[in-house]
Amino acid sequence: MSNTSKKTTNPTLDNEAKNNFISETVYSVFKNGTPLYKVKGMSKQHLENLYTVAYNLYSAEKYEEAGKLFQAITFYNYTDKKSWLGAAASAEMLKKYDKAIIGYVFASRLDRFDPLPILHAFDCHLALKNYPAAVACLNMVMLRASKKPEYFEIKKQAEHLKKILDQAIQEATRHS
Repeated sequence: MSNTSKKTTNPTLDNEAKNNFISETVYSVFKNGTPLYKVKGMSKQHLENLYTVAYNLYSAEKYEEAGKLFQAITFYNYTDKKSWLGAAASAEMLKKYDKAIIGYVFASRLDRFDPLPILHAFDCHLALKNYPAAVACLNMVMLRASKKPEYFEIKKQAEHLKKILDQAIQEATRHS
């Protein structure tokens, strides 16, 4: 005869423990701003490894797969600017411009002085023929680029693009 015993569990206690865990997790993420990877016990190195895979997929022009992986990383660490940029760039390469704009906006919120995410959002608005938003992006790029000397060339580029876009809008208005 076997000397095994059955383990009995109380489903009510299991559900209560799960609910408590979920409540604590949600509270930590939303109230304290804790990235989900910390709550789940994932290491930052694990996310870096995932980023490397996503970057390699992007470099191999596998934009759909890269975008999904970049998005997963942003889910677990919403403060990772480079993953937001990767997700946005992947979407842009797939001509999913609205989705790309969202990613670029999130990236821009993580570094209020970097004009590059907004410059990329400009490209997307231009592709969508959303000229007022494209002009607004260029204005924001010029403002951000004026804050740091290392962005001087980007500011000049934005000024040049804005001049061309303003002329094109004026020309189109005259002919309509």
